[in-house]
Amino acid sequence: MKIDNKSLTKKEGVMDPKTRELVAVGASVAGNCAPCLRFHLKEAAAKGCSKEEIEEAIELAGMIKQNPLNEIEIIARHLADYF
Repeated sequence: MKIDNKSLTKKEGVMDPKTRELVAVGASVAGNCAPCLRFHLKEAAAKGCSKEEIEEAIELAGMIKQNPLNEIEIIARHLADYF
């Protein structure tokens, strides 16, 4: 099922448009979606997000994305001790 990025961030919600785009930028990074990221970076800039806000969203997403990788590496090393 293809998701329309435009419809996700254009609809009304509780969050203001800038916040919605920053969340979408972070989700794009965490979800490894390059086309989504390209779209939402442009939209975030168009909605008035600063470079610093966008960079913070990217950094936060990267940290969140990295956590499961770190955790699985710890588990793998622990399990490898049994062999």
